[in-house]
Amino acid sequence: MEGPCITGTENGVGSQLLQIEAVRPPKTYKASRFNAHTIAADGTLVLYNSFTGHRCGIPPQWAETATRYLSQVGMAGPLDKVGEYLRKKGYIVEENIDENARHDVRYSRYQFRTDMLELILLPSEECNFRCVYCSQEFKRDNMLPEVREGVRNLVLQRISKLKGLNISWFGGEPMLGYEDVIADLAPFFKEITAKHDVHYFSSMTTNGYLVTPERAAKMLEWGIRHYQITVDGTAGDHDQHRPLADGGPTFQVIMDNLIGLKNNPESFKVTVRVNFDKTNVRRFGALFQQLRESLQGDSRFEMDFHPVGKWGGPNDDDLEICGFKEVGRLHKELRQEARSHGLGTMKVSQMLEPDPGSVCYAARPYNFIIGTDGKLMKCTQVLDTLDSNVVGRICRDGELEIESDLLNGWVQPYYHTDVMCNKCFFVPVCQGAVCPLVRVRDNVRPCPPYKTEIASTLLDLWEEESRSVPRPSSVETVPLAPVESACEADVMSQATT
Repeated sequence: MEGPCITGTENGVGSQLLQIEAVRPPKTYKASRFNAHTIAADGTLVLYNSFTGHRCGIPPQWAETATRYLSQVGMAGPLDKVGEYLRKKGYIVEENIDENARHDVRYSRYQFRTDMLELILLPSEECNFRCVYCSQEFKRDNMLPEVREGVRNLVLQRISKLKGLNISWFGGEPMLGYEDVIADLAPFFKEITAKHDVHYFSSMTTNGYLVTPERAAKMLEWGIRHYQITVDGTAGDHDQHRPLADGGPTFQVIMDNLIGLKNNPESFKVTVRVNFDKTNVRRFGALFQQLRESLQGDSRFEMDFHPVGKWGGPNDDDLEICGFKEVGRLHKELRQEARSHGLGTMKVSQMLEPDPGSVCYAARPYNFIIGTDGKLMKCTQVLDTLDSNVVGRICRDGELEIESDLLNGWVQPYYHTDVMCNKCFFVPVCQGAVCPLVRVRDNVRPCPPYKTEIASTLLDLWEEESRSVPRPSSVETVPLAPVESACEADVMSQATT
């Protein structure tokens, strides 16, 4: 039975029931708490969001409009084309969005995953160099057979549940354990990951002295395809900083091995690390010229620069290190000078990617250093010279005996308890854990210089990307005419309006 029809009457005349559709109020938006921006010399508004990792450049004619959206006052919709672009890319969000909750959920999902295993293996804790700034004590020789067996069993136990296996070779000098350890385990890692369809990545931090063309060819065959090799200037500076244990020179042998790698047609990446202090920082031009001639523009090689620090070695008092404020400026100058010689450099954008971003490997629960005697450690800088860095040991059957309280000291979410980190726009990238060592040992908050000098970092990024047209890039120049097509392209293009 149908229900009664409800009508109203007025003066005896029936009136129809009118349905009035509710008018929704316009959405209100706020600037993301993870934004940073600055103005380039040409008036381009350079934007960055640390949660999404997105970077872009808004041309000067649209910068004022974009800036209004990025203010803390907030804005009610509807959005114009500029506002819609900023919303799509995460620079503005709806007023009711809890961005802290977004970050917490993503952090937990990545930080406590069980489908990744990262091992930093020490084939040898001895070294054939005696670098002036080194803090290691070279207590042990090559990795014991029972420890190698434990590593093999650990991987066998975990492999069926893994999506990724990351093996890094470290030391001491890892190549001292080439025959006994690397040649034993590296082929196994490649074979078992291929069998189980697990992503495999392997790298090595080496002084390069023993990376002969023949050994390099074998290691590439075993899947070790990313190397960090240090060259601290031309022969004069390098041989003073990084001599052999008997005091002999090392520069020319390393250069010959770099050239040997260049002549190998396989795919690989070599990061040529340069440690700088006040004694060598002004003389790198000759090194850059020599590398240019030797490497002949090979894109598989890139430069990276690090300040020498007082890292706990016996020569700390004699080191002429650069001041904190100098480091950021020198980083930029050295990258620019290297590029002017035609050398590739570590990209600024790599410092700005979220999760894991700038988080130190030691802060990840699924990352362990395994020493030659089976100790489980977290930080390669101190190894077992700091008691709290030894968090357990690996057993012959592959089981890990872990002291949970010690491990928690390295992997806890520091930004939860550090008020300054929790409020910081950069927290998705560094999570307050860019260097957990200074947290554990010194109770000091670590802040990366590219965050503390974010305006300079963004300008450096913009300059870097502007020079690289038309090389593909994740940084955009946004012409906004027409916005629908231009804003979706993740390639560098010159502003056309």
